[in-house]
Amino acid sequence: MRILYVIDSLVGGGAEVSTRTMAGELARRGHTVKVIVLRALDDLGIAGPDVVVEVLSGRRFGQRVRGLRAEIRHFKPDVVHSALYASNQVSRFAALGTGVPVVSSLVSTPYSAGARSASRVPRWKVELVRGWDVLTGWVGVTRFHAVSEGVAAANARALCIRRRKIEVVERGRSRDVLGSYSDARRQQAREALGIPPEAYVLLCVGRQEALKRYEDVVRCLPEIRGRHSQVRLLLAGRRGSGTDAIERAMSERGVEDQVYLLGERGDVPDLLCAADVLAISSVAEGTAGVALEAMALHCPVVCTDVEGVRGVLEDGRNCLLVPVASPTDLAAAVMRLVADGDLRDAIVTAGASDFAERFDLRAATRRTEEFYAQLPAGDRRK
Repeated sequence: MRILYVIDSLVGGGAEVSTRTMAGELARRGHTVKVIVLRALDDLGIAGPDVVVEVLSGRRFGQRVRGLRAEIRHFKPDVVHSALYASNQVSRFAALGTGVPVVSSLVSTPYSAGARSASRVPRWKVELVRGWDVLTGWVGVTRFHAVSEGVAAANARALCIRRRKIEVVERGRSRDVLGSYSDARRQQAREALGIPPEAYVLLCVGRQEALKRYEDVVRCLPEIRGRHSQVRLLLAGRRGSGTDAIERAMSERGVEDQVYLLGERGDVPDLLCAADVLAISSVAEGTAGVALEAMALHCPVVCTDVEGVRGVLEDGRNCLLVPVASPTDLAAAVMRLVADGDLRDAIVTAGASDFAERFDLRAATRRTEEFYAQLPAGDRRK
């Protein structure tokens, strides 16, 4: 099969990681895979040696559409699969009339109430973007791909999509890349960060955006410290629209010495081994890809109960879910894990089992291949 991926970039969050990971695995399984990105990268070989990655020429929308249409005619893919808003729009127009099936990924819930509340974009602009997304989805998309049942349900409503037009294919992560948890790896990671062995460590991963609400995790530290005096918070991610709120919370709660602002990191698997809890405090999420990595590396997850994670994270089984924007409930969930070793062990065991059965890259790749095989063949001669 010939697969053409289109995405804004291969560097960044969950959609980018998932695309480059899946592209590399599909190529290793014998498919011909090419990735078109809208922005130049520092390393065009990031998806692996078997995947061709090229930057789409042109900065204007029309130029990009014409450039991608020419690429489609030249490459003759069996499917064009796009992710993220800008790439979705370009792909939908570029493939019109080519006879090639178009798949658009639904990776989050951008039109949810939580996402809107965290956005600084005026409501009328959000509605204009949503309306355009609805229209181009009707006209230019063969099938939608969603990363979770929750994401599928939310976008079916927001984008007026018939639910049967959305296929849920969960993300996967490579065990070869993640490695495995061990006490020695945990100790080594902590020593590299200067964290004492007895410390209780919370970890947040992702760019410091307002919708992540990392300030809520900062605010819960004094409550956790009442149960465990040596609490630390690792924030791994670039500065963003939420950075000021994080720094204000650190100052207000007097926890500057307990928070490690690590910036963007390339060793997240090691950080997960070092951590006692992965804390996800977002007002909106998709799968939360780092949660899958946490499951693989025996790090229990505490996450806000947002629609996008439904079908992936289950309260009391493979995670603890808490209300959005409630540092008190977040602290209480963490302290439950501190106090109840049996609960922690049960969540870790369930998460490890889920990863092996559903979220390992090989399993996710097989489901992706089956999804592509169900698409209409189209007319490749155009």
